[in-house]
Amino acid sequence: MKKIWGVMAVAASAAMASAAPAVHAYETRPYVSLSGGLAFADSARDSDDGTHFNVLVGQRFGRYFGLEFGGLGTDFDADGSTGVGWEDLGARLEALVYLSDSPNWAPYIATGFGAMKTENTNTGDESEDGFVNAGLGVIRYGRLFDTLTVGVRGDYRYRHTVELDPEDFGDHIVTLGVVFPFGSPRAVPAPVVPPEPVAQVVDTDGDGVPDDKDNCPNTPAGTQVDENGCPIADKPAAAMAAEREFEHVLFPYDRAQLTARAQQILDNATPVINELIQRYPNLEVDVSGHTDSRGTDAYNQALSERRALSVKEYLVRKGIAASRISANSYGETRPAATNETDAGRAQNRRAEVRTRDRSPAN
Repeated sequence: MKKIWGVMAVAASAAMASAAPAVHAYETRPYVSLSGGLAFADSARDSDDGTHFNVLVGQRFGRYFGLEFGGLGTDFDADGSTGVGWEDLGARLEALVYLSDSPNWAPYIATGFGAMKTENTNTGDESEDGFVNAGLGVIRYGRLFDTLTVGVRGDYRYRHTVELDPEDFGDHIVTLGVVFPFGSPRAVPAPVVPPEPVAQVVDTDGDGVPDDKDNCPNTPAGTQVDENGCPIADKPAAAMAAEREFEHVLFPYDRAQLTARAQQILDNATPVINELIQRYPNLEVDVSGHTDSRGTDAYNQALSERRALSVKEYLVRKGIAASRISANSYGETRPAATNETDAGRAQNRRAEVRTRDRSPAN
């Protein structure tokens, strides 16, 4: 009996210590389970059905496999004045094969073995017996008080007890119980959401207007142009009043997340943009993303896209309609300063925000 219990304990401890569960949506923390229910006695026992309890510790080690180890007890009352009563107390080790990777439902098939001390309550005779069992069950996990994970479980087992005199017994056991996982929940990676595509801009003459919208190609460098790429010398004063360029939003090296300073710049720009929208219903906001020269052209193009999107998404959260905002990316092609110094490169890791009135007359 002691040898059997020793083997069971060592096997369970070794499995739990050596396993390295992967990060999954389903519950993989160690747990304690308490359950109780009915034991339907083998007719050969000559006893009534009885009660049964389990106190178990366990853990799921992956998509399919788990282990449980713990104590159990069963009490069969004598059937009438001539029947026999039995009390069983022992331990078991079970392997669980899980049938789902749902984070809430964990149905499984179980099989295992154990050992117990059995007492005939009529005569007081005791024996030490082994048993094997098999069955199935399910655990339903939920949240208690929004902070504590608790599971409710139901189980069925067929238990075949061996080495009894004069014969073996086969009992059917049904239990209900609770499961308490302990330890910190393992983090589940958030689903990867592909970024919104941003148009790759080609602007041959560098006037800020893409070639496909530029009605005046080959504008001399430094010439101020309108939204059509043409010089603005004759542009109406109202249209020029709608054009604003805000403080550049700067980014750390190889990052597209907004810093606290960047958010402050956009917070200051938002009320000005909203005021312009009231005056110019066709106002649009142009956001352009840029990088310094480090990295490949393709990587910098993608990074500038992410920077432009970060600014656009923040402005949308602040209440500016997404339909008013265009996000363009230029990679490293439009430096605002030299790329030969740290200070210059810091100025090039930027997003620019401008407003323009897109009314037909302008």
